[in-house]
Amino acid sequence: MSHLHPDEGGAGMPSRRRSGRLRSQIHAGDERSGLAHPRTTRLRPQIHANEDGAGVTSHRRGKRLRPQTRASKDGDDMSGLRGTSPEQPASLPDNQDMLWEILLRLPQDLYSLHRASAVCKQWRGILVDPRFLCLFHAHHRKPPLLGFFHYSSKQIVFKPVLAPPDCITPGRFSLGHYSNHILLDSRHGRVLVKGLQLGEVAVCDPITSKHHRVSIPPEFNGRLFKAAVLCAASNQGHVHGGCHLCPFKVVLVMIYSEGQPIASVYSSETATWSGLISTEPPHDGCFLNGRGTLVGNVLYWPLNMRGHNILEFDLDTQNLTVIKGPPDMHMIDLHNFHIIEAEDGAVGLAGVSCLKLLLWQRKIDCQGIPIWFLWKTISWRKLLKITKKRQWLKVVGYDEDNNVILFDVHDVIYMVQPKSMQARKLDGTRFTCRCYTFTSFYPLGTSIDDGTNGAEMSG
Repeated sequence: MSHLHPDEGGAGMPSRRRSGRLRSQIHAGDERSGLAHPRTTRLRPQIHANEDGAGVTSHRRGKRLRPQTRASKDGDDMSGLRGTSPEQPASLPDNQDMLWEILLRLPQDLYSLHRASAVCKQWRGILVDPRFLCLFHAHHRKPPLLGFFHYSSKQIVFKPVLAPPDCITPGRFSLGHYSNHILLDSRHGRVLVKGLQLGEVAVCDPITSKHHRVSIPPEFNGRLFKAAVLCAASNQGHVHGGCHLCPFKVVLVMIYSEGQPIASVYSSETATWSGLISTEPPHDGCFLNGRGTLVGNVLYWPLNMRGHNILEFDLDTQNLTVIKGPPDMHMIDLHNFHIIEAEDGAVGLAGVSCLKLLLWQRKIDCQGIPIWFLWKTISWRKLLKITKKRQWLKVVGYDEDNNVILFDVHDVIYMVQPKSMQARKLDGTRFTCRCYTFTSFYPLGTSIDDGTNGAEMSG
């Protein structure tokens, strides 16, 4: 039987017998609030009134705690209180900041920014802001692989690799009158070619169609040399791929008299070449060939002459050294291997042996001695889904930003990502001896096709 307990205002609430599930009871008065508890040995959360009349919940040890409803001094109920917390709810960003956060998460395909810029003037104003572009690049970290440059009918041409609808017309990245020059390197949105005239190279930007001619040191004039071009931006947080306005460097290497490797570095900031940098030649001789690979801030070229050697140039310390390659890796055929970036940012090497793709990695052991070990072995027949028994396979290129190796299998180009074990066949490709990959973010305001980019302003 329930009994009523009158309060100061004459109102009452029933008090029930003890049960397995205890229920809180609230008695609200006209001038004060309180909490009535049934008689039980099970402790329950309590609400205490402070000097201002506000209730504060304190929890005591019990088998089951239940949320309490408190009444304020003015009689307003506050439900779901589980104890006080000093944290205030986070305030939402204003509309402009929220819009920036949304636009930063657009995909980095060729059309997303262009289409978003056509929504209204406010959106376009954000998308062309250099600060936004820096944040956009930092958010995505790596620029997309747009395609590669190679020779076709003695001309340098561009082969796009993006799948529809992100296709780029091959003529969009024409090098103009530099198309009949000698292709040396491609990196960070720039292409390096050797001029037809002796004593100069040219740095071309296919995105902006600008070029920069550079005279080379006299020691390299008229000799066979290898070269690399790269972005020289040193500001913290810079992401390569939007480097069209940034300074650049050009590195030349060659085998000088008596087989001695030498190098020199050009800086566009000072428009000067460094002095000659040299190292001792290997005892078994060397022959510089193949394209260089940038791993971290170190450039590597294969030295192919009996000795399995690799030329290493550190851009930070300006040191040029010769290191040994994998002991079991035959570097006689330059088409059968390529220097790559392995796991954890270490230098690696990918080579083709019989029916397998061998991936090597160079590490420093506990005694500080560099060693090579076989990192991964892949059946390239299964990876490329090739059923014919006799196939001619060679390595023709490598993209450092996306860690993609390009293979030529009977005049058909395949793109292979060794970490994810994914492969894709590129349609419409023909025989090529070497591919110079081209990666870049596509800035707003430049055409994707040979004409307009398809995004027009409205509003």
